[in-house]
Amino acid sequence: MKNESPLVSILIPGFKPQWLDLCISSCINQTFQNVEILVGDDSEDGSISDIASKWSSLNVSVHRNYDKLKGVSNRWNLFEKSKGTYIKYVFDDDFLFPSSVEALVTACELHSASMAFHHRIAIGPNGQRLPDLSRITAPPDAALGQSFKVQREVIYKNVINQNRNLLGEPSNCLFKRDILQRELNNNGNFLSRKMIFLGDVKSYLNATMSDQPLVLVNGAMSAFRIHDQQASVSKIRPAGFYEWDILRRYIFSLGLLSADEFQTGLQNQV
Repeated sequence: MKNESPLVSILIPGFKPQWLDLCISSCINQTFQNVEILVGDDSEDGSISDIASKWSSLNVSVHRNYDKLKGVSNRWNLFEKSKGTYIKYVFDDDFLFPSSVEALVTACELHSASMAFHHRIAIGPNGQRLPDLSRITAPPDAALGQSFKVQREVIYKNVINQNRNLLGEPSNCLFKRDILQRELNNNGNFLSRKMIFLGDVKSYLNATMSDQPLVLVNGAMSAFRIHDQQASVSKIRPAGFYEWDILRRYIFSLGLLSADEFQTGLQNQV
């Protein structure tokens, strides 16, 4: 894409050093070139900074999160330092395929979208391919990279009400900056409650509830690593059960679920 393309901020909230080099190199080697890459260091020993600083000559900047103890998340610390029209978070244990950013920007620009996401493959700690995860699918005859608007009801009824993150992780998503800014500023009708476990799903819901569409790009263009150090198997996992219920009750209060659907959702959660 041309240099006048919108700036994309790729934000890597770093905490685990094992796979960080692969993550950063995958962000550098994107077909879409108008990017800035910011790495946040949430480590106790500065090991993330030590690794990321090696890439500084390739438009990678490193930012220590000194306000961690004050409750400032690595994610928002990076966001406030970024300048992009679009924001793409990439977790330090995941990596992108070369066309990820270009495909997502193209889809957002084409549909004036609040957010775009593509599919991802699942891999294990050593990079071994794992079975595909549940996801929102494109039509059977869709071409690779083809984009489609996702009906809001799919998010309300098939994701929130069924406690299933069918969109994936932030590593396979791209946000319009103003969507996240509104969430940070706590204005409009956007849900701003702090989430310990479902911060990504909350942002997806905020994007869905905006006046701009949410878009799926067909094809797997990133890798999501599953291992025993991630939040989904950590001590914060029980918070997720509570937070799914918060999100469900929130959309029900807005009339986006019927009483019967809401009750079905409760039973699904049980």
